[in-house]
This record gives sequence, C-alpha cells and structure tokens, in this order.
Amino acid sequence: MTCSVWLKMAAMGAGLAALQACSEMDRNVARADDFVVPVTVGETRVLTASQVANAMIKAGFTYDEIVELGPGLRNAVSTRGGAEVRRGKYIHALFSVQNDRLYVASRTAGTFVLALT
Repeated sequence: MTCSVWLKMAAMGAGLAALQACSEMDRNVARADDFVVPVTVGETRVLTASQVANAMIKAGFTYDEIVELGPGLRNAVSTRGGAEVRRGKYIHALFSVQNDRLYVASRTAGTFVLALT
C-alpha cells in the first residue's frame, strides 16, 4: 500500500495510525534520538543560559548537544523542577533543583551539585 493510499485513509478518518505508517515506510524521515523529558521533582527554577551550559558541560555533553538540548532542559526545570536527558533509549543525565542547588546525575560524569546563588 502506497503512502498516498494511507493519506487518503487518514482524510477519511483513519487518523494518526495512517500517518504513523507513512513515517515508518519512508526511510528519509528522521527520528530524534536525543531529547529532554520534563520530570516533576524538586523545585521549579528559571536557570540562566550559563547555568544550563555549565551543568551540561560538566555532565559530559558536547557543545552541539548543549545548543540542541539546553533550551528544553531549561524549560523543563523552570516548569517541572527537573528533567531527564535521553540519548536513544538510555537516560544520559538527570537534573533536579532543591534548595538553590542543581543536582545532576550523569552516566559519564557521575553525580555533582552546582550552587545556583
């Protein structure tokens, strides 16, 4: 079945299942392997860009990953108090704010605490 047939089914009410099938059939559709998941833990806190970058550098992220994932991490901490950053199916690092401190647990850099004051 071609992608156009799937799209016609979606128009007739088959919905997201047809679109999912199309994306799975097309090998040119990229899937994001690195992403940020907000976690409700700790205290919400708006971090500065430099606080996020410093924590991510210490946790072992590359500069490109900081540019790509940093805004999502900052948003997650400001709205939910914590975040997990995934690389593929693995959690690369966990971030949480408690008592003016950013707690970070990283697969490559271990666990550390950064003062936010």
